[in-house]
Amino acid sequence: MLLTDHWDTMHEWGFVSNRLFDALACDTAVVSEDFPEITDLFEGAVLTYRKPAELGPLVAAALADPAAARARAARGRALIVAQHTFDHRAAQLIDALRRHRLT
Repeated sequence: MLLTDHWDTMHEWGFVSNRLFDALACDTAVVSEDFPEITDLFEGAVLTYRKPAELGPLVAAALADPAAARARAARGRALIVAQHTFDHRAAQLIDALRRHRLT
């Protein structure tokens, strides 16, 4: 299981930590502080907490149910493979360059 957080500037600009993508690609269960984009991107594959007091019980519950943690990790990996690989990002970059007539 991976525990990750975000810098204040990442929150301000809406940048999700690349560690979430990396961990899910490796079929790893992830817990992160709440971040609106996480819900949109990972469709429940990442457990989130809003207050520090929620973290301990959340991790304990995840560790108590390894089958559910593995299922979330597998869902996350499938989502990464389907939508968030390097090839997906490269295609988006090329598309943006073409739309702006930079190629």
